[in-house]
Formats: sequence, structure tokens, C-alpha cells
Amino acid sequence: MAHIHYAESNTTHAGNFVIDVPVGYHWLLVITKTPAQFWVNGGLKEYPAHSAILYLPLQKVYYRACTDRFINDWVRFESDEPYISESPLPLGVPFALSDPDFCHKLFELLVIEHHFNRD
Repeated sequence: MAHIHYAESNTTHAGNFVIDVPVGYHWLLVITKTPAQFWVNGGLKEYPAHSAILYLPLQKVYYRACTDRFINDWVRFESDEPYISESPLPLGVPFALSDPDFCHKLFELLVIEHHFNRD
């Protein structure tokens, strides 16, 4: 079972945007629409737009804008589902999306269902 705490789509921030959570809360999936810098393996590294990152619960979360604005889709959730907890995705390391438009559409549906309490 998965429980969504927050979900947002097309969230836009100014160029000074920073998320710095030394010990994360739950699972966090972030998909960027603009370039961003992420803390990976002890240092900051820039990644292009349309990158995704899946953070483990309690994992350090640090990312920030590296242009004049930052736009992303994101969801913070709890889950013990094996398809998440045993995912082959690189955890805490951004990866490229092969179809960012499709992923964005899925996020829009997720946000609608979450905000309107639909199953």
C-alpha cells in the first residue's frame, strides 16, 4: 500500500530555490522540468531538465535551482510495496527520463486524484 502525503505538478520557484533536508522524511520522487543541481555522492552535480530522482526514506535530500527558475513535479509518500522498496532504479541519483511528457501527464493525474481524495 502507498500513502501520498504531498503531490504537486508544475511547481515553479525562483532561481534561489533550495531544498535541504539532512534526514529525509519518506520516499520522495522529483522530476525536473529545468536543469538542477543535486547532492550526489558527497558533492553537488548539475543535471539537465527532465531528470528524475527517487529518494529513500531518511536519505539526505538536497537539490537546488541552477538557472533563473526551477520547475518540477514531485510526490512525497510512504510505501512498503516491493515494486518501490526493491526497485532497480538508482536511489538518490538522478536519471534521465525517456518520455518526460508521458511522466508529466501521469503526475497531473496523480495530483488530481490526491487533491480531490479519489482512489
